[in-house]
Amino acid sequence: MAPFPVRTIRSDIEPGQRVEQGQTLAVIDAPMLADRVARFDAQRRLVALAAKALDDTRARLDQRLTTNEDVIRSESALNATRADADDAFGRLVQSLVSLGQDVSRQRVVELLDEGSMRNVVASFSVVKAPFAGVVMERHALAGVTSPAGEVLYAIEDVSGINVDVGVPPGEVSDWQGGDATVRLLGQDLALEPAGSVPRLDPDTGLMLLRYRGVVPAERQVDGAWVPATLGGGQRPVVWVPRSAVVARNGATWCLVSDEENTPTPVRVTVGPEQDGRIPILSGVRAGQRVLVRNAYEVLYRDLSDLITFED
Repeated sequence: MAPFPVRTIRSDIEPGQRVEQGQTLAVIDAPMLADRVARFDAQRRLVALAAKALDDTRARLDQRLTTNEDVIRSESALNATRADADDAFGRLVQSLVSLGQDVSRQRVVELLDEGSMRNVVASFSVVKAPFAGVVMERHALAGVTSPAGEVLYAIEDVSGINVDVGVPPGEVSDWQGGDATVRLLGQDLALEPAGSVPRLDPDTGLMLLRYRGVVPAERQVDGAWVPATLGGGQRPVVWVPRSAVVARNGATWCLVSDEENTPTPVRVTVGPEQDGRIPILSGVRAGQRVLVRNAYEVLYRDLSDLITFED
């Protein structure tokens, strides 16, 4: 974005072109940029003079040639010039950031000490890509003056991918913690929460949580459906053989022995099967007896007499 009116001298980057971080997009001419560099240079030199004046005043005080009041005035003058220099640099660095440049104060001072003001201004009179991406829009045209606030280039970040994970509304809190991964082109990719607010997908009724993963451009797949997995923290579970868990009408059941040693159906929440065993997350507690043989047949036989379902 143009921090002030700028005239584009050269612009060779076209929309759709991929650029790397720090790559020069355009060469510009901006009198206000030269003015801000000159103001900072003048203020930093005043700081040096004020610091020297304070040192001289303190030396004279040691020789009893001046008073403490003179030292205090010199200290106040130094603090004032430092504040002015900080303000001047703040204005300069804000302009450079708007032009896609990341320059430290030390580097600016080094450039001013090493070269002429004209050369320093010329080195800053460029627009650079703040990150790697693809140029989507270009408003910086050679010979055209852009007003302050106009977007010179619009760049889309292609350093990674966004993944929208659809989860049932009741499981949103579970997905907001733990480690999420996605299976992409045969490899597991770690995801980081993008920090966006979960939103409802009206087509599926699922809540969409956005994650971001770092993927090289050559492996990025736009619009693909991929499986996502959440690895959360440890939680207590009850492991039972696969034969002890029966599904019916969209619910999952186990047959638990009651006080009379009669198998009674209990709805349970389960995790993924591992090595022939299934973890029960809720519905059965440790120490309860669970029917592990012929559970399917027992659950489905003479249902009207044996079981009252709460479907």
